[in-house]
Amino acid sequence: MKLFENRYTQTIFFINLITVILIAVGFLPREISFISLAILIIYALTSAKEALTLFFSSVPFFIALPITNLFDNFNTWRIVIIVIFIKWFITRINLKESITLSKVKTYFKNNRIEFVSFLILIISIISFAKAFDLIVAGKRIIYFINLAMAYALVKSSTSSDINFAIKLMKSFLVGAVAVAMIGLLQLMGALTLDFSTFHYLWAKQIDLALFGQNWSDIAYQANTWYSYSGNNLKLRVFSIFPDSHSMPIYLIFSLISIYYLFTSKIADLSNRLLTSIKKHDKELKPLFLLFLLIAALIILSQTRGIWLALLAPIIFGIYYKNKLLVPKIIPSVLISSAIIFLLIFIATYSITSLPQFKTSSSNHTTAFISRLFSIGDLNETSNMGRIAIWRSTFISITKNPFLGVGIGNYPVALNQNVALAKAGSSAHNLYLTMIAEIGMLGGLLFIWLCFLFYKQAKELMSSQNDTFKIFGFYFSAMLLWIYFYSLTDAALLDERAFLAFMLFTGITAGLTKKTYAK
Repeated sequence: MKLFENRYTQTIFFINLITVILIAVGFLPREISFISLAILIIYALTSAKEALTLFFSSVPFFIALPITNLFDNFNTWRIVIIVIFIKWFITRINLKESITLSKVKTYFKNNRIEFVSFLILIISIISFAKAFDLIVAGKRIIYFINLAMAYALVKSSTSSDINFAIKLMKSFLVGAVAVAMIGLLQLMGALTLDFSTFHYLWAKQIDLALFGQNWSDIAYQANTWYSYSGNNLKLRVFSIFPDSHSMPIYLIFSLISIYYLFTSKIADLSNRLLTSIKKHDKELKPLFLLFLLIAALIILSQTRGIWLALLAPIIFGIYYKNKLLVPKIIPSVLISSAIIFLLIFIATYSITSLPQFKTSSSNHTTAFISRLFSIGDLNETSNMGRIAIWRSTFISITKNPFLGVGIGNYPVALNQNVALAKAGSSAHNLYLTMIAEIGMLGGLLFIWLCFLFYKQAKELMSSQNDTFKIFGFYFSAMLLWIYFYSLTDAALLDERAFLAFMLFTGITAGLTKKTYAK
């Protein structure tokens, strides 16, 4: 199965991947990342579209630039996306055409997502008045603008070329497979190395190279890399990501690519699923193996909120199984994969039962099960901590209902140092985090924006075009999975997870433009 269609894009991707790995393990100095950046910029200047496919395949492998000793965490992707955006913007702008208030009104009227996003941006800027740390607030605004650039590029590119949407999904899957493979190597490290060696290697060597000194120090002292049950210490696989919460979100988005490619290879959607699988066995087998790999890594992250939120896409698939809106084979693929997911869950139990970090405790077989059943235990330490944080967040919202504590300044809601935002301080709820930061109005607009993304995906399911139906169905299902998980975490705000979100929402927006309404 060919995932890269352009050999130059493929070559640069693997050169960058190998370079990042060599930097991460210490064979190359961090300064080499500037050479990688230069190559990416040059490629972006030659072809914005090809650079965009390279960009989304490389999302997990963009690393921090060691600009100075005190400023070594500025990520490569921020520069690359600006270059691609400028290249795209120059080719589209018409200097002779003036921008009038009437045109702006018409644009926002026809693009509700952009309008709501603009309102959120304005409120976020106004919330500077309440921000304790203006620099952190400013960085968060710039971050969201960079993300908006990625969204705009994808929307524009896919609205003029439906095949390019498929190309982007394929390229994204390349990066996801690489993430999964590194995750397996990480698990092997947990099975063969002692804890001190593993922890130091990952925090002080690999994460230092990938994310800079600040995150390296944070990760060494406090992280979400392990689960604890009695005397057992188990790795929560996080691969090349900073934590075990953002990785499964990223991989869930990659399932959209797998589902789409799997279903689109079935020529006749009116056939039964098993009949179609037998007929297209050779074409579907590689995608099935990729699904097994990705699903296993999602489970091995041991993120309980992800496990529980899986109910959302399952219910979604069952609901549409007997509806006439989409061919029955489409929800059948989703439901069947959910059953397989549960079987993989059982299989991974044997893996997690193995002793890790050279420990000799005798209760390894119960650790994974204990974590599973702790989901609904309100007396479990992690769950109690979440409840306490939710209470404190609600108190902060009542005290700061209009502008919150300032964009990017969530730790203030818990009376913490704003620097802890870098360590992942949040309300353990995406929506509460946003409300606490920018106030009730801004937070509700953010929730509405999330709904508009979902609504747009659902609209594709009503299209007469099977390509749109397939993509719309699977994206809607995976979006529900992530939205429900976000009730227990704010990991979607991680830049790698959010870039994946921008990719698929951008594709959805592109496909729903009037030029493709059929």
